[in-house]
Amino acid sequence: MFFFVNISNNNIMLILIHILLRIIFKISYLNNSVKKRANQFTCNEIILDTYSFIWFFVVFFLFPRTEVLKEDLKLKKNIQLAVITQIAIDFSKETYCGWGKMVVFPPYADLKTKFKKYNIRTNIDEIQSTIESNDGINLIVFVKNHGIVSYINYEIDKGDFHFNYNQVLSRENSTFLINHDKNNRLIFFK
Repeated sequence: MFFFVNISNNNIMLILIHILLRIIFKISYLNNSVKKRANQFTCNEIILDTYSFIWFFVVFFLFPRTEVLKEDLKLKKNIQLAVITQIAIDFSKETYCGWGKMVVFPPYADLKTKFKKYNIRTNIDEIQSTIESNDGINLIVFVKNHGIVSYINYEIDKGDFHFNYNQVLSRENSTFLINHDKNNRLIFFK
């Protein structure tokens, strides 16, 4: 059974460099060594290190890796500041990433199903969100050409949406008024 670990490109490169340096060091030790037993031991280590290097090299260059798209915290702070200081928010002006559609997912959204429904081509593992098990956030996803360009986990206590969720919004239709509901919660509404 194989266990796959999400290793970043930098970590794989460091592993490859480490193994390569071990091989070089052992070859130089082998050349300077006079004892036959030490030479045999070092030869076996060099062979094992060479196999390790080849294995990591093949894995690194031949198999695709899932790149994790991190939550855009700068964008999240921009939106939180706009909510505090303005009576309306235009997401097309508050965002700096080039996007064509904005999708708001409610708490407990089944992302795999919803991404398929809205033709968002991505792997669920590419984003870091607890939306499927957290009732305190909305996931706001910005999409361009069916791919996610940015997203934020927006806390409901800092603003909730007053419309049917899972709504796909264009840049031109991404302006919301900001008001308080009867429980004094911030609400984004059309």
